[in-house]
Parts: sequence; structure tokens; C-alpha cells
Amino acid sequence: MVLKKYNIPPDEMKKINMRIRENIKPFATKMERNKPEKVLTLPHSGLDDKNLIRRLKAKLLQLIDRGSRSRLVREVTKTIIRGYGVKPKDYINELAAVSHWVQFNIRYTLDKGEMFQSAPRQLYDWFKKRDGSDCDCVAILVSAMMKSVGHGAGIALVDSKGGGQINHAMALVRLPKAEKTYKGKWILVELTERFVPEKFNKSGEKKRILPGWRSPAITLVSVAKLKKG
Repeated sequence: MVLKKYNIPPDEMKKINMRIRENIKPFATKMERNKPEKVLTLPHSGLDDKNLIRRLKAKLLQLIDRGSRSRLVREVTKTIIRGYGVKPKDYINELAAVSHWVQFNIRYTLDKGEMFQSAPRQLYDWFKKRDGSDCDCVAILVSAMMKSVGHGAGIALVDSKGGGQINHAMALVRLPKAEKTYKGKWILVELTERFVPEKFNKSGEKKRILPGWRSPAITLVSVAKLKKG
């Protein structure tokens, strides 16, 4: 399959979003009644604080897994894929469509320290027009959405300057081996810039995996520049 660069006209995006709002409506009353979601807040950290890194790893994987099992997240994901006209088993463009929608609809907002929001909460906040997520939150969202439709997913914590400091996060997605472009390899997905296909990166390309991170579903990478995949 050829990776598409989506250019959704405003009127068409409005129609897609109307359908997504219909997906969220049945869950809105219940979510509004619930107590505010507890958000784990961590300070910006270097790589030497092993206890903090372990907590971070566990929390991120938990948020992705729980989000992927949310009916709200799955229904929204399916609506986006259908709305973008992605054909069945066109897995790379399922990822392209989901990434494009998130980038063009979820407002990028910096937080203080590290505040991690679940995927359902981010979609609900978008529904209520009060969304605001930074790099780690949108990575959680896209990873949970992709996992909800059967793909491997995790998060890449990035030391972009190579100085031993976590300062960025990217979604980490693995499509089925039948997908011809990446053939089952983990893919780094940059979500803080407007969508261009070149921002998908093959996660194994000359990127130094820092000590202590061996699980493919959550990786710490040190890169000065992400090589175009």
C-alpha cells in the first residue's frame, strides 16, 4: 500500500467530526458524573533516576492498554479510519489517518512537569472543546487508538539532544508483517508537527537505545536528528 498524504477539506473534516461527536455522546454523561481523572504528575527527569523511570514506564503502558480497551476509543478510531476512506487491511494508512486527525484536531498545549492524560479523557475533552495535550499525551492517545484496532503500540521516550534528559515523546506502533512498507517493524511517529508521511521513522535505524530499556513496546531513544524513513 502507498502511504497517503491526507488533505482533508474543511467541510469533509467537519462531517467526520460530527460522526465522532455522535460516538462520544453516549459516554459523555457517565464521564461528566465521574470524579476528575487522577493525573500522574512527574518532574522532567534525567535518565539516572531509575525509580522514577520505572514508575513512568509502568504508568505509560497502563494508560495505553486501558485506553485501547475503551469502547469510546475504539469507536472513534473506526470512525476516523472510515471517514478518511481507508480500505480494509490498508494498515499503514490506518496509522496515517489516525495520526493526521489527532494532529489537526487535538490542540497542542504544554504542561507543567509531566501530566499524563488517558486516551478517553483526551477525546472527551475534545468533545467538550477544552482539549489540550502535549507530546506524551498525544503519543498515549495515538498508541491507544492504534492498539484498539489490533496493532502493536507503545511509546518512545526521546532524549533528542543526546544529553541524558528525556525531553520528548513519540508514538510507537507496529503494524502486521503483511504491511509491505515496514514489514512488522516498530515505527516511530512524530505527532507535534503537521502531518507529512516522511515523519514516520523506522525505529531501528541507527538510534541508540539507552541502557535498561529492552521492551519493544516502550523504548528510550537518543537521537540528534530523526532520519527520514
